[in-house]
Amino acid sequence: MKVLNTFCMGMILTSGLYGQEWKPELSEKWKPVPPVISPGEWQVYDIIYTAPRFKEDGVLFSPAALTVLQNGVLVQNHVMLRGSTQFIGNPEYQPHDLMQPLLLQDHKNSVSYRSIWVREL
Repeated sequence: MKVLNTFCMGMILTSGLYGQEWKPELSEKWKPVPPVISPGEWQVYDIIYTAPRFKEDGVLFSPAALTVLQNGVLVQNHVMLRGSTQFIGNPEYQPHDLMQPLLLQDHKNSVSYRSIWVREL
């Protein structure tokens, strides 16, 4: 998931997924809402992720899904991912183990993370 600072830009989209951006022809689940609070305040993201499942032969059995609440507001509701979320290229699935590491990154912006909780559901 990418986190965007759009508070002063008049935009309502504040988070998204590389290669999975909202398009009007997609499900209503993708409709963005304005949950952002001012810069310098801590934003709270509750992310519920369901990993993709693969058959023994490596064929996709069920796609990954993501639900995101930002500051208590539902912004992504059980969105089925079309594959990986890399910046460049089309999303596609590659078979992998169920448990993978959590990766955080920034793009040379002033970003801080705190109170990160990961728990298996």
